[in-house]
Amino acid sequence: MYWYYVRGIGDFTKSEDANGYKIPFASDIQALICQYPHGNDPAIDFCVPKGTSVRAAKAGTVIWTVDEHGDGGPDIKFAGKANLVEVVHDDGSRALYAHLQKGTITVKAGDVVFAGDIIGEVGISGQTSGPHLHFHVVKLNQSMQDTFIEPKFTAIVTGK
Repeated sequence: MYWYYVRGIGDFTKSEDANGYKIPFASDIQALICQYPHGNDPAIDFCVPKGTSVRAAKAGTVIWTVDEHGDGGPDIKFAGKANLVEVVHDDGSRALYAHLQKGTITVKAGDVVFAGDIIGEVGISGQTSGPHLHFHVVKLNQSMQDTFIEPKFTAIVTGK
């Protein structure tokens, strides 16, 4: 996976709060966890139909979006070509939402989002064998390296 383009953002001096994440879909969506853990990190792949609205799992500020790639596929040529949104939270952690559908991302860098806000739709951008949302949370350690955090989900989002 090639997700680590944004480095040095976050605050390692704050204690991360792995609690308080909400499932990133509306309450009427049944999402199957189709891969967890994801390689050697505790990322979660939620299998849902293409076009399913993705909602922010926790409040924060959008720091990065990519919304330029069409449909991907399992071939290595699609590696690093996923549409995505990355959000930094008050505790210094960052959540990444990847494989979004081109043209559906509703936020931009600098936007403040609240848990439940729609940020895009599930697609099949990047290297993937089918539609799903790749979701992971990282936090900088004292060496300024990303460390994966296993999010603890407390509820389903209700959205606005």
